Amino acid sequence: MSSNPARVIPIDGAPYLSGRLSQHHRGGQSGLSLLGGVLVLSFITVNAGMAMYRSLGDVGGIMFVASAYLSIVALFVCVALFVQPPPRPELSPGRSKLKAAVWLVSTSLTFQFVYEIMGTTKPTLNVAVLLWTMPAVTGVAVFYVFLHKDR
Repeated sequence: MSSNPARVIPIDGAPYLSGRLSQHHRGGQSGLSLLGGVLVLSFITVNAGMAMYRSLGDVGGIMFVASAYLSIVALFVCVALFVQPPPRPELSPGRSKLKAAVWLVSTSLTFQFVYEIMGTTKPTLNVAVLLWTMPAVTGVAVFYVFLHKDR
């Protein structure tokens, strides 16, 4: 074996050189992902605006669309900040705060959608329990995998 660092390609496809990611695979925002982000946010903004316009008389519907829109934008921003590599990983307590923010926003968004479903339909007790159990179990599982597993 030579002492030169070997180029190893792990399962996820990002090449490592001497235990570090190559310059091309460090993450962050490239031109295409920035354009994709702008397109996605533009689509969501137009869609939310049309939904609010179509429900002008329904204050509850407008509040639901506005809060869901703000939650999705917050989730998008938190994930975009999280995937950017920190300049010094050892001094980056903000990443765990971003993980917590992503978990909190995504869990609250799933509960919000279940609440909206419960308001528009009149499910039986069994269906209602199932509807409320799904985001609860998902929230607990994501908390364990995303936040607690690192400890």
